[in-house]
Amino acid sequence: MNKYSFKINGVENKEFLIPTGRHEVTLDQWNKAYTYLALADEARQDEENGDIELAHSKIVESICGTISSLSTGIEYSELLQVDWDKINNVFLIAFDWLQREEPKKEFNIKGKKFIIPNFMRGSAGDFQDCMDMLRQLKENEEADKGLLVAAIYMRQGEYYQDLQEINERIAFLKEYGRMDLFYSCGFFFLSSLKSFKIHTQQPLIVEELEKLTQPLNAWATTLYLRVSQKHLYSRSR
Repeated sequence: MNKYSFKINGVENKEFLIPTGRHEVTLDQWNKAYTYLALADEARQDEENGDIELAHSKIVESICGTISSLSTGIEYSELLQVDWDKINNVFLIAFDWLQREEPKKEFNIKGKKFIIPNFMRGSAGDFQDCMDMLRQLKENEEADKGLLVAAIYMRQGEYYQDLQEINERIAFLKEYGRMDLFYSCGFFFLSSLKSFKIHTQQPLIVEELEKLTQPLNAWATTLYLRVSQKHLYSRSR
Protein backbone atom coordinates (compact mmCIF):
# COMPACT_ATOMS: atom_id res chain seq x y z
CA MET A 1 0.00 0.00 0.00
CA ASN A 2 1.14 3.54 -0.73
CA LYS A 3 0.12 6.47 1.44
CA TYR A 4 -1.54 9.54 -0.07
CA SER A 5 -3.21 12.60 1.38
CA PHE A 6 -5.81 15.07 0.13
CA LYS A 7 -7.18 18.30 1.52
CA ILE A 8 -10.89 17.68 1.87
CA ASN A 9 -12.83 20.75 0.76
CA GLY A 10 -9.56 22.68 0.94
CA VAL A 11 -9.32 22.27 4.71
CA GLU A 12 -8.86 18.85 6.31
CA ASN A 13 -5.73 16.89 5.35
CA LYS A 14 -6.90 13.28 4.98
CA GLU A 15 -4.39 10.42 4.70
CA PHE A 16 -5.38 7.13 3.10
CA LEU A 17 -3.82 4.03 1.52
CA ILE A 18 -3.95 3.02 -2.14
CA PRO A 19 -3.14 -0.56 -3.19
CA THR A 20 -0.09 -1.14 -5.38
CA GLY A 21 -1.73 -4.05 -7.21
CA ARG A 22 -4.47 -6.66 -7.17
CA HIS A 23 -2.59 -8.57 -4.47
CA GLU A 24 -3.77 -5.91 -1.99
CA VAL A 25 -7.43 -5.86 -3.07
CA THR A 26 -10.16 -8.13 -1.72
CA LEU A 27 -12.92 -9.65 -3.83
CA ASP A 28 -15.51 -7.55 -1.97
CA GLN A 29 -13.59 -4.35 -2.76
CA TRP A 30 -13.36 -5.33 -6.41
CA ASN A 31 -17.07 -6.07 -6.67
CA LYS A 32 -17.84 -2.67 -5.14
CA ALA A 33 -15.48 -0.87 -7.52
CA TYR A 34 -16.98 -2.72 -10.48
CA THR A 35 -20.34 -1.01 -9.92
CA TYR A 36 -18.74 2.34 -10.85
CA LEU A 37 -17.82 1.06 -14.31
CA ALA A 38 -21.42 1.64 -15.38
CA LEU A 39 -21.07 5.36 -14.56
CA ALA A 40 -17.99 5.61 -16.77
CA ASP A 41 -19.86 3.94 -19.62
CA GLU A 42 -22.75 6.36 -19.14
CA ALA A 43 -20.33 9.29 -19.18
CA ARG A 44 -18.90 8.12 -22.49
CA GLN A 45 -22.40 7.89 -23.92
CA ASP A 46 -23.33 11.33 -22.57
CA GLU A 47 -20.25 12.79 -24.28
CA GLU A 48 -21.26 11.20 -27.57
CA ASN A 49 -24.73 12.70 -27.12
CA GLY A 50 -23.24 16.14 -26.54
CA ASP A 51 -24.17 16.42 -22.85
CA ILE A 52 -20.69 17.45 -21.73
CA GLU A 53 -21.59 18.74 -18.27
CA LEU A 54 -23.36 15.50 -17.32
CA ALA A 55 -20.51 13.44 -18.79
CA HIS A 56 -18.00 15.46 -16.76
CA SER A 57 -19.92 14.91 -13.53
CA LYS A 58 -20.36 11.17 -14.09
CA ILE A 59 -16.74 10.43 -14.99
CA VAL A 60 -15.58 12.22 -11.84
CA GLU A 61 -18.04 10.19 -9.78
CA SER A 62 -16.84 6.98 -11.42
CA ILE A 63 -13.18 7.72 -10.69
CA CYS A 64 -13.92 8.76 -7.09
CA GLY A 65 -16.01 5.65 -6.54
CA THR A 66 -13.28 3.38 -7.86
CA ILE A 67 -10.60 5.01 -5.71
CA SER A 68 -12.71 4.86 -2.54
CA SER A 69 -13.73 1.23 -3.17
CA LEU A 70 -10.20 -0.05 -3.67
CA SER A 71 -8.47 2.16 -1.08
CA THR A 72 -8.45 2.23 2.71
CA GLY A 73 -9.26 5.26 4.83
CA ILE A 74 -11.07 7.52 2.36
CA GLU A 75 -14.78 7.85 1.59
CA TYR A 76 -16.47 8.49 -1.73
CA SER A 77 -18.14 11.66 -0.40
CA GLU A 78 -14.75 13.00 0.75
CA LEU A 79 -13.12 12.47 -2.63
CA LEU A 80 -15.87 14.45 -4.34
CA GLN A 81 -14.72 17.47 -2.29
CA VAL A 82 -11.14 17.28 -3.62
CA ASP A 83 -9.92 19.20 -6.67
CA TRP A 84 -10.95 16.94 -9.54
CA ASP A 85 -7.74 17.38 -11.51
CA LYS A 86 -5.81 16.07 -8.49
CA ILE A 87 -8.17 13.11 -8.26
CA ASN A 88 -7.60 12.27 -11.91
CA ASN A 89 -3.81 12.60 -11.59
CA VAL A 90 -3.71 10.23 -8.62
CA PHE A 91 -5.93 7.75 -10.43
CA LEU A 92 -3.71 7.91 -13.52
CA ILE A 93 -0.50 7.34 -11.55
CA ALA A 94 -1.51 5.14 -8.62
CA PHE A 95 -3.86 2.79 -10.47
CA ASP A 96 -1.81 2.19 -13.61
CA TRP A 97 -1.57 -1.46 -12.52
CA LEU A 98 -5.21 -1.96 -13.53
CA GLN A 99 -4.02 -2.17 -17.13
CA ARG A 100 -0.39 -3.10 -16.63
CA GLU A 101 -0.63 -6.25 -14.47
CA GLU A 102 -0.38 -9.68 -16.05
CA PRO A 103 -2.02 -12.86 -14.68
CA LYS A 104 0.25 -15.08 -12.57
CA LYS A 105 0.55 -18.84 -12.28
CA GLU A 106 1.90 -19.38 -8.75
CA PHE A 107 0.65 -18.15 -5.37
CA ASN A 108 1.46 -18.73 -1.72
CA ILE A 109 -1.46 -17.89 0.55
CA LYS A 110 -0.98 -18.35 4.30
CA GLY A 111 1.49 -21.15 3.66
CA LYS A 112 -0.70 -22.89 1.08
CA LYS A 113 0.94 -23.19 -2.33
CA PHE A 114 -1.34 -22.75 -5.30
CA ILE A 115 -0.33 -23.28 -8.93
CA ILE A 116 -2.95 -22.44 -11.53
CA PRO A 117 -3.25 -25.47 -13.80
CA ASN A 118 -3.36 -25.61 -17.55
CA PHE A 119 -7.13 -25.74 -17.86
CA MET A 120 -6.79 -27.11 -21.37
CA ARG A 121 -4.98 -30.15 -20.01
CA GLY A 122 -6.84 -30.52 -16.72
CA SER A 123 -8.79 -33.64 -15.86
CA ALA A 124 -12.37 -34.05 -17.03
CA GLY A 125 -13.41 -34.30 -13.38
CA ASP A 126 -12.01 -30.88 -12.51
CA PHE A 127 -13.65 -29.20 -15.44
CA GLN A 128 -17.00 -30.94 -15.07
CA ASP A 129 -17.19 -30.22 -11.33
CA CYS A 130 -16.38 -26.60 -11.98
CA MET A 131 -19.04 -26.19 -14.67
CA ASP A 132 -21.69 -28.09 -12.68
CA MET A 133 -21.13 -26.09 -9.49
CA LEU A 134 -21.03 -22.79 -11.37
CA ARG A 135 -24.41 -23.59 -12.90
CA GLN A 136 -25.87 -24.41 -9.48
CA LEU A 137 -24.96 -21.09 -7.88
CA LYS A 138 -28.01 -18.99 -7.16
CA GLU A 139 -28.36 -15.46 -8.50
CA ASN A 140 -27.37 -13.88 -5.18
CA GLU A 141 -24.17 -15.94 -5.17
CA GLU A 142 -22.83 -14.60 -8.46
CA ALA A 143 -19.86 -13.03 -6.70
CA ASP A 144 -18.72 -16.49 -5.53
CA LYS A 145 -17.98 -17.76 -9.04
CA GLY A 146 -14.38 -16.57 -8.87
CA LEU A 147 -14.01 -18.16 -5.46
CA LEU A 148 -15.43 -21.43 -6.73
CA VAL A 149 -13.15 -21.68 -9.75
CA ALA A 150 -10.10 -21.07 -7.55
CA ALA A 151 -11.25 -23.48 -4.84
CA ILE A 152 -11.84 -26.39 -7.21
CA TYR A 153 -8.34 -26.17 -8.64
CA MET A 154 -6.49 -25.19 -5.43
CA ARG A 155 -5.38 -28.59 -4.19
CA GLN A 156 -2.37 -30.86 -4.00
CA GLY A 157 -2.17 -34.16 -5.82
CA GLU A 158 -4.50 -35.78 -8.30
CA TYR A 159 -8.13 -34.82 -8.69
CA TYR A 160 -10.86 -36.43 -6.64
CA GLN A 161 -14.31 -35.13 -5.86
CA ASP A 162 -14.72 -33.91 -2.30
CA LEU A 163 -17.32 -31.16 -2.00
CA GLN A 164 -16.57 -30.63 1.69
CA GLU A 165 -12.94 -29.86 0.92
CA ILE A 166 -13.95 -27.58 -1.94
CA ASN A 167 -16.28 -25.65 0.39
CA GLU A 168 -13.51 -25.41 2.98
CA ARG A 169 -11.21 -23.94 0.36
CA ILE A 170 -13.94 -21.48 -0.66
CA ALA A 171 -14.14 -20.26 2.96
CA PHE A 172 -10.33 -20.04 3.14
CA LEU A 173 -10.04 -18.04 -0.08
CA LYS A 174 -12.94 -15.78 0.84
CA GLU A 175 -10.95 -14.68 3.88
CA TYR A 176 -7.39 -14.73 2.56
CA GLY A 177 -7.56 -14.68 -1.24
CA ARG A 178 -6.88 -11.45 -3.11
CA MET A 179 -7.71 -10.22 -6.58
CA ASP A 180 -4.41 -11.27 -8.16
CA LEU A 181 -5.51 -14.88 -7.60
CA PHE A 182 -9.11 -14.40 -8.77
CA TYR A 183 -7.98 -12.32 -11.73
CA SER A 184 -5.57 -15.06 -12.81
CA CYS A 185 -8.10 -17.85 -12.31
CA GLY A 186 -10.74 -15.93 -14.21
CA PHE A 187 -8.33 -15.12 -17.03
CA PHE A 188 -7.08 -18.66 -17.62
CA PHE A 189 -10.43 -20.37 -17.07
CA LEU A 190 -12.18 -17.91 -19.39
CA SER A 191 -9.53 -18.55 -22.03
CA SER A 192 -10.19 -22.28 -21.78
CA LEU A 193 -13.96 -21.79 -22.16
CA LYS A 194 -13.38 -19.81 -25.33
CA SER A 195 -10.97 -22.43 -26.66
CA PHE A 196 -13.51 -25.18 -26.00
CA LYS A 197 -16.22 -23.03 -27.66
CA ILE A 198 -18.24 -23.25 -24.43
CA HIS A 199 -18.42 -19.51 -23.72
CA THR A 200 -21.33 -18.96 -26.08
CA GLN A 201 -23.37 -21.55 -24.14
CA GLN A 202 -22.60 -20.12 -20.70
CA PRO A 203 -23.14 -16.33 -20.92
CA LEU A 204 -23.74 -15.81 -17.17
CA ILE A 205 -20.58 -17.69 -16.21
CA VAL A 206 -18.55 -15.82 -18.81
CA GLU A 207 -19.95 -12.49 -17.61
CA GLU A 208 -18.84 -13.20 -14.04
CA LEU A 209 -15.37 -14.32 -15.14
CA GLU A 210 -15.03 -11.19 -17.26
CA LYS A 211 -15.82 -9.11 -14.18
CA LEU A 212 -12.78 -10.63 -12.47
CA THR A 213 -10.52 -9.82 -15.41
CA GLN A 214 -11.74 -6.27 -16.07
CA PRO A 215 -9.31 -3.35 -15.87
CA LEU A 216 -12.36 -1.54 -14.43
CA ASN A 217 -12.47 2.07 -15.67
CA ALA A 218 -8.72 2.46 -16.12
CA TRP A 219 -9.45 4.32 -19.37
CA ALA A 220 -11.53 6.91 -17.50
CA THR A 221 -8.63 9.36 -17.18
CA THR A 222 -8.53 9.80 -20.95
CA LEU A 223 -12.25 10.51 -21.00
CA TYR A 224 -11.89 12.89 -18.04
CA LEU A 225 -9.24 14.98 -19.81
CA ARG A 226 -11.21 15.10 -23.06
CA VAL A 227 -14.49 15.99 -21.36
CA SER A 228 -12.80 18.55 -19.08
CA GLN A 229 -11.44 20.43 -22.10
CA LYS A 230 -14.86 20.47 -23.74
CA HIS A 231 -16.49 21.46 -20.44
CA LEU A 232 -14.04 24.35 -19.95
CA TYR A 233 -14.55 25.54 -23.52
CA SER A 234 -18.35 25.44 -23.25
CA ARG A 235 -18.30 27.46 -20.00
CA SER A 236 -15.93 30.09 -21.40
CA ARG A 237 -18.10 30.84 -24.41
